[in-house]
Amino acid sequence: LDMRETETIKLWHKIHTQIMAIINVTPDSFSESGEAYTLSGAMRAIEAAVNAGADIIDIGAQSTRPNAIFVNEDEEWQRLQ
Repeated sequence: LDMRETETIKLWHKIHTQIMAIINVTPDSFSESGEAYTLSGAMRAIEAAVNAGADIIDIGAQSTRPNAIFVNEDEEWQRLQ
């Protein structure tokens, strides 16, 4: 990117509210019932979020539901791959 493009992007971010979608790739997600746990399910959820106007996609691989079982970072990374 050249300087002008960089400044245009910075300005766009200042005047445009960013919408972030959270896609949970945990098998026990209560918000999506684990629908995004498979690659095809995650891709459908991401596509739907982008089509609905999401600017940012946050992919969650660690469940935060009450009484969720903690997974180590290796398991979390496996879910993201």
